[in-house]
Parts: sequence; C-alpha cells; structure tokens
Amino acid sequence: MAGLQIQTKIKEKMVLDGSMMVGYSPIPHKNVSNALRLVIPAYPKKTHEHMDIVLDKIVQFGCAL
Repeated sequence: MAGLQIQTKIKEKMVLDGSMMVGYSPIPHKNVSNALRLVIPAYPKKTHEHMDIVLDKIVQFGCAL
C-alpha cells in the first residue's frame, strides 16, 4: 500500500472509531508527500501517557491494514 493511502486509511479509521481527529499534510523539506498531523492544545496539560495513547492508536490502525 502506498504511503499516501496508509495515512488516509489510518485517519479514516481513527475518525470513524471516534478516538481522535487527525489530519495530514506534506513535509516538503523532508520530501514527504503526506504525514499524519496532530495539533495538541497546551491546556489542559498533556503527559507522555497522553501521547502514548495517540501513538498506540496509530500503530493499532496501521497494523490492521
């Protein structure tokens, strides 16, 4: 599966699951056409555990493809 399709499918699964809303955007200076992107507000304060949940969901849905 091509890279762009992977990000699109992971985003779709996360939104349909209701777990979180992510986007994706290019990173031209790294020659990446699309990368998952998550905007994290400063308040309330986030912890490493919060970020682990996000990464675990991305891995979970990515592995299911």
